[in-house]
Amino acid sequence: MRVLVLSSTFPNAQQPTRGVFVQHRIRRLAKRCEIVVVAPLPWFPLNRWLRAERDLVPRVEDQEGLRVYHPRFLSLPRYGKCLDGVLYFLSLVGFVARLRRSFPFEVIDAHFAYPDGLAATLLG
Repeated sequence: MRVLVLSSTFPNAQQPTRGVFVQHRIRRLAKRCEIVVVAPLPWFPLNRWLRAERDLVPRVEDQEGLRVYHPRFLSLPRYGKCLDGVLYFLSLVGFVARLRRSFPFEVIDAHFAYPDGLAATLLG
């Protein structure tokens, strides 16, 4: 079975301890399935400090055999957080369509209900 994992909390080169509980679960699942992880990172053009830190995270990583993609999605600080789910989904539509050509997944595994689950539901 081919599984696409969506997770807003997954370790990356800059934050190796972020969401390790998700990583552990996915590593166990990878023993039985083919897995690709998509772990989007929030992005806001006017926040220089966060932008600089997140720019250091590679767009694609190989984490001990797991292929992990880190696309960016627009995240509006403070009052715009309620839009994160929709913006998360919109940033993934084209990305997932392209990914599906090389990795025709059968299941989308979303770790959290929001924003991962919302995006997974809308991606269908």
